[in-house]
Amino acid sequence: MSHFKLGVPWLVVVLPVALGLAVVFGGHVRVGGILMAVGPLLGAIMRAVFPERVVPDLKVRSRGTDVALYALGAIVTFVAFTGVKLG
Repeated sequence: MSHFKLGVPWLVVVLPVALGLAVVFGGHVRVGGILMAVGPLLGAIMRAVFPERVVPDLKVRSRGTDVALYALGAIVTFVAFTGVKLG
C-alpha cells in the first residue's frame, strides 16, 4: 500500500475553504463564502501556472480540465454565497 501524502499546494486550496466555513458558521455568510471561493480559485491558478512536478497534489485530470473545474467550483461557490438573501 502506498503512503498517501499531501503537500503545500493542497493546503493552499483547503485552508481558505476551511477558514471560510468557520466564518460562515460564525454568522458572516457572504464573507465566508468569498473565502471559500478563494481556495478553488487558487487551485486553478496554481494548476494553470506551475508545472506538474511543483503541484502534483492538484493533478487529477488533464491540465485544462483541472483548471476549468477548479475555476467553475470557485465561480459557483462565489455566486451561491453572494446571491444569498439575508434576512
